[in-house]
Amino acid sequence: MTNPSNKSNTLKLLENAISGRLINYFDHNEFRNIEKIYGSGISVVYKSEWTKCGLIVALKSLKFDMDEKDIDSFVEELHRLQRASFHPKIVHFYGITKG
Repeated sequence: MTNPSNKSNTLKLLENAISGRLINYFDHNEFRNIEKIYGSGISVVYKSEWTKCGLIVALKSLKFDMDEKDIDSFVEELHRLQRASFHPKIVHFYGITKG
């Protein structure tokens, strides 16, 4: 069972990282031609055109009913992507958006 206070704390940490500019935030309207390419238990990945930058990117959408373990796993994934973003064979993490 999900502990609402821990889930809330993790979401607050993400919001603080955005407001503190540790994680970039992008307007969802900057993306078009969104096409689903993969779905799992907690997320769906889409291929999309980032119109502002002229890039084809992957958007990972998290399901809202994630439990604490899933949220912690996502936060750890963000940390790994940021630490390895300089490597040419690693998918670059640009930031997050809300759709």
